[in-house]
This record gives sequence, C-alpha cells and structure tokens, in this order.
Amino acid sequence: MANKKQDTILDVGLLKRLIYYTKPYKKVFIGVFFAVILLAAFSSAIPYITQYVVDHNVTNRDPEGFLFLIVIMLGLLKHKRCSSYFLFIMLDGWGKMWLKIFG
Repeated sequence: MANKKQDTILDVGLLKRLIYYTKPYKKVFIGVFFAVILLAAFSSAIPYITQYVVDHNVTNRDPEGFLFLIVIMLGLLKHKRCSSYFLFIMLDGWGKMWLKIFG
C-alpha cells in the first residue's frame, strides 16, 4: 500500500493559508462576527421574554409589568433589525471587495 494521506475534518495547513489571505480584512471579519453574535442573542431572547410576559404579567393581570416588558421587547426587536442591517451592509461591502479583487 502506498502512503495514503489520512482524511481529517480540519486541515490545519489549509486553515493557516486561508488566515494569511484574510489578514487585510481583519476589521471586516471582526465586525461581521460581532454582528452575527448580537443577532443570535437578540433572536433567542425574544421568545423567552414573550414567555415571561405571558406567564407572569398577563395571567396575574399586572399592566405595569406588562408594559415594561413590552417596551424591552420592542427595544430588542429594534436592535435585532439594526444588527441585521449592519450585517447585511458588512457582507455586501465585503462581497464587493472580493469581486473587485478577483472579478
């Protein structure tokens, strides 16, 4: 049998070469990474707040707590939309950069 290279999920050599080419775009990668994290956090927080509002404020008929949590949920929705927009703008600009370089 000939020397056969073992297939692995992560090729470290290839990853190092890819990281070398992404160094000029480090700020873009960091911005996109944080936008994705914020978007995931906002998206997963909204159902929990909705559950809390229904379980504690609607069933107990607490209008002040209900209004407070609705304002928080609207703020989270606003931040989710802003994060989505920021992510779209970052990825669009990044894609246009790549098209200029390789297009």
